[in-house]
Amino acid sequence: MVIVCMVPSFAAEDASVIDEAETAILEAVATGADTIANGAIDIALKYAPQILPESVKVKDKSEYQKDTLLTGRKSVVRKTNSKSAWRLGYAQASILPKDFGTATYYRGGYDVNVEISKCMDDLKVRVFALDDSSGRGIVVFAVVDCIGLANEDIQEIRQALASWAAKNNVVGVNVSATHTHTSIDSQGIYTDIYRKALHNIAASFAKSDDLEYPISKTYWKTIKKQTVKSVKKAVSNMKTGTLSYNKKSLPDYHFDRTPTNCMIDDLYRLTFQPSDGSKGTIIASFGAHPESYGDPEEGEEDEIAASSDYIYYMEEIVNQAGYNFAFVQGSLGAVSASAKNEELFGTYNTHKDRSQHYGNALGKQLMSMKAGKKVTPYLNFKTEQFLLPVEAGAYIAFLKVSLANNAFYKDGDDYYTSSEVGYLELGSQVKAILSPGETFGELIKGGTEGMKNQPLKAVYDQLGTKDVMIWDLQNDAVGYLIPVSEYGYVRVYVGEDGKSLDGCGRWGVTSPGPNGSVDVYRAAYKLVSSMH
Repeated sequence: MVIVCMVPSFAAEDASVIDEAETAILEAVATGADTIANGAIDIALKYAPQILPESVKVKDKSEYQKDTLLTGRKSVVRKTNSKSAWRLGYAQASILPKDFGTATYYRGGYDVNVEISKCMDDLKVRVFALDDSSGRGIVVFAVVDCIGLANEDIQEIRQALASWAAKNNVVGVNVSATHTHTSIDSQGIYTDIYRKALHNIAASFAKSDDLEYPISKTYWKTIKKQTVKSVKKAVSNMKTGTLSYNKKSLPDYHFDRTPTNCMIDDLYRLTFQPSDGSKGTIIASFGAHPESYGDPEEGEEDEIAASSDYIYYMEEIVNQAGYNFAFVQGSLGAVSASAKNEELFGTYNTHKDRSQHYGNALGKQLMSMKAGKKVTPYLNFKTEQFLLPVEAGAYIAFLKVSLANNAFYKDGDDYYTSSEVGYLELGSQVKAILSPGETFGELIKGGTEGMKNQPLKAVYDQLGTKDVMIWDLQNDAVGYLIPVSEYGYVRVYVGEDGKSLDGCGRWGVTSPGPNGSVDVYRAAYKLVSSMH
């Protein structure tokens, strides 16, 4: 017996209408699921921290005093004279503690409570000091191979340098992180977190000051000692020369973990060439989470190690070309290194191979660039500390019981942490905003759907130029700076095939809150305006 199914035929336009209707329904489902999921998480994160006690380190907002030590030049000058000339000094040092390999240390990145006892390459602090010979003071930038440092940590380093800086006309000291996820934990959220949390909660209920120090004290002392030492060394060996600037678009070298796919693709290069013909210095900046080494999986435990990730392997190439090297992290957002692209970077057998292939390739791209246009020898720089409102529940929970080293203040039911923004001008050619967090590309480029509820202009529009760098994780590490419309914890959306749902993270958990990007960039724009 033959059964014939009579299937009605549709004209092409009818099928198109059906497809559009199905897509519309799917989009509605995605929007609903997204709203419900984020709402539920938000409620949980809002109320859960309320049951936690406040440690004795939580201060009243009225106790806050703005720190102005070593925060930049007092005057702004945009002209040169017969004495104008660039001066630059460079130094670096390892920050691996002497007892690394025997004492217990935890990895700063990926999962919590992961012990590490070996290093695949090195962890360093790299320092460059800049001056324009105007007599208005030297500005120093130190970049540490770590996951991040709190503003309180930077204040401690500045205090250690204060008397020396006054004698040597150093007016600005900045310390940032490369944000490598395979360093030793420098923030506290990865180090023996469960035991430490229980201890601090108990101490906080008892109003005791017997709180666990967020990270290894030995490690922090090593970072501080080596940074202070390198700052002094960089200033002591400053030389006169020329400074040049260039940039190159490398969209295939990183990828956005969000579907907005909004990134700053430029690799920036500053080149200092001493007049005496001695070794020059290249300062690079590119926005990509240092995750090329990655998180070893089950069966790869022997590869769990400390590493400065692709930065170390970029430096290999730059050093081979005869230059000193420093790397300043660019606009990070949710952007990662595309090191798994074997077509571009070659096959790899180990995590170290992958990191080395990617870092070497990025270093070769950097060295393939010409030095670029000469930068007019004048420098303007200032940073400004401010109180950043903290709205995110997870952030509040961590700081209420002092699991990180950030200063924390309370005003009624509102919480704040001290943070910092900065602005740098190198001649008329180079501008940089120093951000304390991880800046999403939409906040810089603008013109995206994610900016529809943002009360501030994007950086390019605010400053009237695309020749501006974002240097992230400067003088603090406050987490993700997300456009208001994009803020959340998870994202549910219609997949590329148009017929299924897909999802990804939104990183609101590790953010100061839904208005964090507004608060930080409002402070930055206010600072820029004050310098004009």
